[in-house]
Amino acid sequence: MTGSLPTTHDKFEKSCELLFNQLKPEEHLTVNLTGEEVDYLRFNKAQIRQATHVQDACLSLEFIKDKRSATAAVELHDLPAQSQDLEKLLTRLRSLAAQLPEDPYAVLPEKGESSHEKFEGRLPTQEEFVDSVLRTHAELDVVGIQQSGTSYRGVANSTGLRHWFETDGFATDYSIFHPSNGKAVKGTFAGKEWRPEEVSAKMNLHREVLGQLNREAIRLKPGHYRTYMEPAATADMIGMFSYRGVSEAAIRQGESALLSLFNRKKSLSDKFSLVEDFSAGLVPRFNESGELAPEQLSIIAQGQPQHTLISPRTAKEHNLVSNGATHGEGLRAAHMGAGKLVAQDALKALGTGVYISNLHYLNWSDVQGARVTGMTRYACMWVENGEFVAPISDMRFDESLFDLFGHKLESCTSATEHIPNVSSYGGRQLGGCSVPGVLVNDFTLTL
Repeated sequence: MTGSLPTTHDKFEKSCELLFNQLKPEEHLTVNLTGEEVDYLRFNKAQIRQATHVQDACLSLEFIKDKRSATAAVELHDLPAQSQDLEKLLTRLRSLAAQLPEDPYAVLPEKGESSHEKFEGRLPTQEEFVDSVLRTHAELDVVGIQQSGTSYRGVANSTGLRHWFETDGFATDYSIFHPSNGKAVKGTFAGKEWRPEEVSAKMNLHREVLGQLNREAIRLKPGHYRTYMEPAATADMIGMFSYRGVSEAAIRQGESALLSLFNRKKSLSDKFSLVEDFSAGLVPRFNESGELAPEQLSIIAQGQPQHTLISPRTAKEHNLVSNGATHGEGLRAAHMGAGKLVAQDALKALGTGVYISNLHYLNWSDVQGARVTGMTRYACMWVENGEFVAPISDMRFDESLFDLFGHKLESCTSATEHIPNVSSYGGRQLGGCSVPGVLVNDFTLTL
């Protein structure tokens, strides 16, 4: 009678034990794991074109001795078959580190507080997904990808620190294309609890918007327009805070776009608050070094700066206390505070102006002024008297975060929406951000 197959956690623990037992005096090692067991469905024209199950895990090693460090990554397999490969990898890191110059800000592993978290969810079966999204809307050209399963993250170091995180989750990234002109409505839904009624409501809303796209597009003149931004568009703007905006290192180096805010020379609207919030269990609190971030950390409260993100390396360099940020000091679980505007009343509140569903190609146009440029995308509409009139042609915008979330911010919706991180560069990313829709005055469209 055979025993049960080893879990990803079992493999991780055994691999770490093997590696740590091979260390010599004054050598330090931190091991990170990323992995998943996920079902993927690719679909177009409301039909499944590919169904795939992915089971994958990767180890990332950071070796340090005498303030010299070297890193490497390897796919995780079963021991003992992989034992020799891991031993050879450690030998190679030992040799490589010896040839490198000293790093004065190398952060040695510490014991710290260990953790083990598991967040279970109610995920859709493939049949439930097909019924809710594809079969119910079979006449639409629905294109996208659905992913559903369990993701793993782990950290262990040679002092005995151990962190394990696993979470169930799903994310659907889709577009619905108009049959006659190729224009599209884009949407996402994600989380740990599959709620068919919410999925149906969103799909029906996008069906309604799609019906507007057969009208001839209006080309607006450059200027300032009263604008409502859907949560997806808001999330794109909040994403810019992670590009060295709330990074302590960037602020110390004078490279942060929000330097004037954290130097208290400028402020944002009292309607704007931003929190790093890990309570939903969509992303681990621990960073690559194994430090635990607070479950909630206020970044900006009612327009006033509260905390920056401080990584262990930045803390050592500037004699600060780390708050568990990652090496890149970006937001992992951003939550923007809600307001009082009921989402169903957004068009009425907008009156006449621009309805923005999505943005893309965002970048800084003026870092010191926190100015962001990018393009409108997908179903962005011109609205008159609270009703859709016609889609607008894609336009470039150029807007300062100090203005957008400052004096131009009129109101936020009373509910937030989780916008997932659907990036898969180097591996599927976790988390995302929870944001409201926002109503702003004088949004700047340039060409």
